[in-house]
Amino acid sequence: MIFMDNKSSTFLRLSQNQSQKEIIINENFVLLDKLFNKYIKSIKLSSPPLEEVQHYLYIVGQDAKDEWSGKENRIAYYRDTWQFIEPRAGAFFFVYEEKAFYGFNGNNWEKLT
Repeated sequence: MIFMDNKSSTFLRLSQNQSQKEIIINENFVLLDKLFNKYIKSIKLSSPPLEEVQHYLYIVGQDAKDEWSGKENRIAYYRDTWQFIEPRAGAFFFVYEEKAFYGFNGNNWEKLT
């Protein structure tokens, strides 16, 4: 996949003569769905949950293990395999487990008051 050169975008980029453009477009629709229509289920987990995860987002906790190793503070979701979104400073989500909003300051997630 070709990622955008622009550091402010999470979306995949189409090149002018690229074949199978529908794959890139579909991946971008998945990202839009995950980022704009969902909440974060948990911010405390350091390894993937064992229960049904297909429709949830997680913020990877510190000292991540297993498939989440090295992905601390990223937003994780499961789609055939674990996928990760690197948050940008200013991103914020409602964390269901905490019943509070959390914002990303560029290094860590902080509870918003």
